[in-house]
Amino acid sequence: MRYCGEPDVKGCETCVKQDRRGVFETLPVQRLLTRSRAEFAGAREVRVPSGDMARRLARHFPGLKPRITAWDDDSQPVSLRPPRTGARRIAVLGGIGPTKGYDVLLDCALDAKVRALPLEFFIIGSSAEDGALLEAGVKITGGYKPEELDSLIAEIQPDLAFIPSICPETWCFTLTEAWAAGLYALVFDLGAQAERVRATQRGAVLPLGLPAERINNALLGINF
Repeated sequence: MRYCGEPDVKGCETCVKQDRRGVFETLPVQRLLTRSRAEFAGAREVRVPSGDMARRLARHFPGLKPRITAWDDDSQPVSLRPPRTGARRIAVLGGIGPTKGYDVLLDCALDAKVRALPLEFFIIGSSAEDGALLEAGVKITGGYKPEELDSLIAEIQPDLAFIPSICPETWCFTLTEAWAAGLYALVFDLGAQAERVRATQRGAVLPLGLPAERINNALLGINF
């Protein structure tokens, strides 16, 4: 799966006819836009968590001026742990399906295996399909309760967090969780995830579509 880049209405209509994975709305694209436009027009106020989200909405609904209200306070100080030298453990938090970067993670794990890189990938959470990931060497904890996350991270002791989402996040709570755990985070250059990393300098932003080999090189090369 690849990020579509948010084409025009005709492009969206073509896309959903070809692949309806992740599409849960039965209305045609144009009717969905018309309904949403009416709902926005009737709202006293529209709030979004990030500047990126505000810009995306304004593109599709000209004249809309959402109020940006962050869901977490990124101005609070956070102490990040430098990654160890040599072998590194990479944490991928949450539920990892197609839009959250399942294929990217699988490609990275396979590249690390083929090149015998000193990288271990851990999904602290669940995946859309465990089999291929496990065969590639990825460890998976399974789903967890919020209060269990700290102990899972303490047990695994990861060096870095990797958020492989290939679609723009509206906020990205797993990024908040990674920083709270002291983890420097790598994200792709889109959505609120990239906006927040650039604003805080608590991670690195990678080009979207970067090959697995170069992603792994970045994971091994990060030092601060």
